[in-house]
Amino acid sequence: MIAAAAKSYHEFSIMENCEEDAYVALANAQRNPLDRQVSHLYEQWRLKNYGSRDSNNLIDILKRKQTELQALNSNLCIKENPIICVLVTPIMQRVYMTELVNEMIFIDTSGSCDQTNTCITFIFVASKVGALPICIINRYYVAFGTYRY
Repeated sequence: MIAAAAKSYHEFSIMENCEEDAYVALANAQRNPLDRQVSHLYEQWRLKNYGSRDSNNLIDILKRKQTELQALNSNLCIKENPIICVLVTPIMQRVYMTELVNEMIFIDTSGSCDQTNTCITFIFVASKVGALPICIINRYYVAFGTYRY
């Protein structure tokens, strides 16, 4: 959750579980922190778990995630210049080994999904049950909105 969503969730839980008047509990800063406090806690949590948002730190985080995913039998391939990573999970590997891959694929790309202007591409194959994923590709853009080739 982002900070605003976490604050809203917390406020709803206070209203739902409040034994006294809800407005009294919401006004109490010890039970319901201010927006600035929630944002600060979120930034501290994000920095600890995901690092800063610069491209140098991003490579280190991706390499750490790569070793974690290898323990789960997933493949994360990383190219550093430009920064591109490809994720293939065990389920995706099983789908790829079927004959469905020879038939038809669908490609869906979403751009500027987060603060790093990530472009995420999903690759699916058609099946009787619907679309099955075979790959996820992330493309990171350089600062100032320019592409690095």
